[in-house]
Amino acid sequence: MFDSIFTRARGCSLLLISVLLLSVGACGGGADTDTAPDASAPPATPTPPATGSDATPVSVVSYAVHAHQLTSQIVDAASAAQAVDGTRQALASGGVRVAGGSAQPLAARAPAASWDMDSGLAFNLAAEAHDRALSGRLTLAELGQMWADFGFPFAGTGSPGEQLLGFLRESLLAARGEPALANGFTPLFIAEMAQRQQPAFDLADAAAQPEALRLSLLEIELLHAMFDRAFESSNSIAGDTRKHPAAVSGGLCDEMKKFYGAIGGKLIDSGVDYLKDQLTDKALGAIGMTQAEIKLFGKYGKMFGALSSALKVVKLAQMYAAGQATLSVEGDNPVRKPNWNGARKLVPVKAVAGVPDQDWQDYQKANGSESYQSAKSCLGQLGAPMPLDLKDIASAAGDWRVGWDLTKGSPKHALLPSDVNDFNASISGNPFGMKLVRTGAASAEATLKVDIKEESQLATLFQGPIVTTDVRVRARVFTNEPPSPLLLAQITSLLGTVGALVDLSVGWAQAMLPPVSSTVIKVEYHDVPLLLDASMQLSMSFDAPHFRADPPGVRHTLAGNWAGRLTRETKLSAGTEYEFYTGSGSFSYSALSTATHLDDSGCEVSYAYARRNGSLSMNLGPAVRLDGEVNPDEPEQLGLGSGGIPLSDWPQEQKTMTVACPGPPADITTIPMIFMPEIFTAAANAMNLQDALLMTEGYPPPGMYLNRGRLLNDGTLELNYTAPTTVSVIVVGADVLQTKIVSQNNVIRLRPTYAAPQ
Repeated sequence: MFDSIFTRARGCSLLLISVLLLSVGACGGGADTDTAPDASAPPATPTPPATGSDATPVSVVSYAVHAHQLTSQIVDAASAAQAVDGTRQALASGGVRVAGGSAQPLAARAPAASWDMDSGLAFNLAAEAHDRALSGRLTLAELGQMWADFGFPFAGTGSPGEQLLGFLRESLLAARGEPALANGFTPLFIAEMAQRQQPAFDLADAAAQPEALRLSLLEIELLHAMFDRAFESSNSIAGDTRKHPAAVSGGLCDEMKKFYGAIGGKLIDSGVDYLKDQLTDKALGAIGMTQAEIKLFGKYGKMFGALSSALKVVKLAQMYAAGQATLSVEGDNPVRKPNWNGARKLVPVKAVAGVPDQDWQDYQKANGSESYQSAKSCLGQLGAPMPLDLKDIASAAGDWRVGWDLTKGSPKHALLPSDVNDFNASISGNPFGMKLVRTGAASAEATLKVDIKEESQLATLFQGPIVTTDVRVRARVFTNEPPSPLLLAQITSLLGTVGALVDLSVGWAQAMLPPVSSTVIKVEYHDVPLLLDASMQLSMSFDAPHFRADPPGVRHTLAGNWAGRLTRETKLSAGTEYEFYTGSGSFSYSALSTATHLDDSGCEVSYAYARRNGSLSMNLGPAVRLDGEVNPDEPEQLGLGSGGIPLSDWPQEQKTMTVACPGPPADITTIPMIFMPEIFTAAANAMNLQDALLMTEGYPPPGMYLNRGRLLNDGTLELNYTAPTTVSVIVVGADVLQTKIVSQNNVIRLRPTYAAPQ
């Protein structure tokens, strides 16, 4: 059926290049009656006017309704005729006259753009736009950068793509406020088409990003026209003054050059006038211009010169937009990430290319353009590869190639693995190229396996809420070898590109020539905490650290509580993002004592303490090697430390030692000490090290391993330490230093808070 295989060969439809040798003059804008019996009904087919005249676009009351109707007609079309008719009406409503071939010319709504669209190209644009869920020649970010490269005078805030998005957003809001105004059609139409892409894009959303909006060739054409038709020649003569030259033998390439030179032809006039209210003040402000500035010919000249150069690249892409694949995610979608250290998960994405159904072929045969063969002859004279006809596709599909990449979600969520994919056809520097394998008389396919990365240790440990992200898979389809950079330079030079911009034109042509399809794998995984409310209950009895060869010294007993909030910070290590958490809190003593003992002389030693509460930090994250890089194979760890807190603010004890020696006469000596973090620091070190066993140089740094914790019903991760243990550390150049924990009841709790759902 048409819906199932329309897009498989939309590329072959894009091969028609008859636009080059057809009408290029001023568009005779048809009158807009602004009346319609039923604005909610599908656009009515206008009554053909007298022979030799242009058909008039359908009447419209609300351009918001009109944009929605045309989008539905194009994307949901059950036949090629419906999709092409909707595309012709969209072009006309955007100010582009459609002419050529057997179809009656369709006038542009005034004001008209500087160029016409050939009916053959309208066929091509319809094929790509019909597959709007997957298609998209350039992102809005890429289009903005292309315009900027050619000299468009962006002067607003943000990247060119962000400014262009702001321009479209403000234009859309204005159009929604006054839906009866014809100049609002293009932003309304682009917004409707953006809702049809996968995933949908909300043009009015202030948080939206230009990288996420893909534009088909139809939308790119209309966006160029939106700027162009805002101006008119100040010395123009009423009516259609442009000529529509026919191809003549021996002068084909001259005609091509003449056509491309006419794009932006308003510049050759002695002046231009800005048409009031075609572009709103807010929309112009988004790209850094005022109406007063844009009315200046010099400012306008820079803008229109850039658009003219960019449009030449777009037209070249329309010529060579051959070969297209439909993409489908095989199996479950959404797909759940594996747990940390879980089984590998591969998601197949299939690209299928082939010949269109009979309805599509019949439509093209009945509506072909006479200038198609003439344009091919010119390309042949230049030595460029020949575009394919419909009849060529079946025999050529087996030689097509597809270049894969992940445009979103990589490397954080997914990768293109080489061990399970046969990347056997590197294309234009893309190492992830595959040959399409013939699967039938008129179809070929290739399957990519996308490696879904396991979720982080923290995500698996905390088992937080399930969130979803997009992994966007893009396929660029290549049929015959595209023109070489040298040939592209010759063609762009022929088409009137000035020498300084030829290299730019070649680079952007190479980026635009391969038709692009995108699909999305919905990846689900446990969210990681936004922050952690941490608490620590210390209660332990331990021998003071001593060398193993020496007898143990005094035995301390310490109890107290610490609480603090740990905030998340993302850090990059070896190209991968990892979450680290850190924060400080206050420790309060509740008990502190040291056991007495008799020294060699028989004197009894006792201790008394003054205690001063203080601060320390807690840090949580992956294990880090001595070189500072993350060791992803080690468990996540928690550590205690100063965190930049000055020593004077640490928890500290002031010890008073009393030595009582038997008499006679009895001798009692009291020795006061200064405040210092002696016992607390020893306890904190023992806590840090007790999971690390014997620490030697090159081992992971000390820390408490989170995978030894248990998850409570409220989502809190709890670590309990109750068993006696001995912590040993090798001191380089000395003996083993050990701390014996005689008893402990230490509990650490980490209560997570998650970001609000998007």
